[in-house]
Amino acid sequence: MSSKPTVSVIIPTFNRAGFLRESVTSVLEQSRPPLEVIVVDDGSTDDTAEVIQGFGRDVVYVRKDNGGKAAAVNQVLPRARGDFLWLFDDDDVALPDAIERRLEVLRVRQELCWIFSSHYYGTTGPDGRIVRGAKKQIKVLPEDELYHRLLINCSFLLQSCLIRRDCLAQIGNLNESFLRSQDYDLLVRLGYRFAFSGIEEPTFIWRSHDGLRGPIAERHAASKRLQVWINYDRIIGRWIREQLKLADFTKNPWNVTANESVNGRLALFKRAAVMASKGLIPEMVDDCVDASRICSGALHCEERILCEGLIRQPWFWAAYASDAPAFWRGVRSLIKTKVGREILMFYSLALLHQAKWHDTRWLRRAHHVSMSLRILIECGFLGWRYGG
Repeated sequence: MSSKPTVSVIIPTFNRAGFLRESVTSVLEQSRPPLEVIVVDDGSTDDTAEVIQGFGRDVVYVRKDNGGKAAAVNQVLPRARGDFLWLFDDDDVALPDAIERRLEVLRVRQELCWIFSSHYYGTTGPDGRIVRGAKKQIKVLPEDELYHRLLINCSFLLQSCLIRRDCLAQIGNLNESFLRSQDYDLLVRLGYRFAFSGIEEPTFIWRSHDGLRGPIAERHAASKRLQVWINYDRIIGRWIREQLKLADFTKNPWNVTANESVNGRLALFKRAAVMASKGLIPEMVDDCVDASRICSGALHCEERILCEGLIRQPWFWAAYASDAPAFWRGVRSLIKTKVGREILMFYSLALLHQAKWHDTRWLRRAHHVSMSLRILIECGFLGWRYGG
């Protein structure tokens, strides 16, 4: 890497001419200018080409047939020359010192391969320009907790990240089979291989709008994006389960040594938390059952928190309608051990907490209370058979 690190900005775009000019301008006017700005037009049918022509030689313009964000970015990665890559979105707006602040952290902490940040929420004003709103609150956790938190819930966005170009090359670029959630898939793979950290201050404004999302092959309204995300998150969750060792769930993977002992029960609970966050209820249940059989000692504080957190994951409830039988089969398996029954007590507590503090609809609140009572009843009627 050069003594003065350089940054290549890549902006994939599809039919966002109305937002694109403001986005490109914000990265060109950085206090620490980028080496280059590359805009990849993924087959737009609006005025995207004319907008980019207005920037002259300041922007490299590449046009391709529509194939999704991942394919667009991958096409231009080989021509990027910067030491770091910034994959920015065509509808967001960078703060003036976004590059400078992140490079300063990376200069001081040269062991890091990438860095993330917070952002501001934004909307589109009457003149079409972005209006800055509230700050996204994130907490940069200790490094031995960072990766597990990323696996459960990514609190930051890819467009907040600066990534060393050679690190990205080693993990194989973006996954072109993902027409959505390709950003999260990339971050999971990067975090598995390379050390990272973040800053809690924003570096850009994330624009919220009702425009269409996705490439032509999977175009969808903003109101449908959660369902699209969960479908791809499940795929990512299965990859995590297949590729990561249990030890990877208790420490950041790059810090785990070959002969290091692992708290198997805690690792299973941590993996169960990841499975719940991806709506993979059968896998979540299997991990809890396996954890209940490892040893008979009472759950410690971290394990209790993890057990309660399983039921609070949004994707758990998105998947429950179709996977309820698997959940209740797991309940009956957990009843058979003392630790399993303790796990179920924390399931029940989480359901009651959800009903009291988070459910705004009476029908949903009643459903969660009834689930909690059913768990307690089954523990009472069946638990005595296995030692009370």
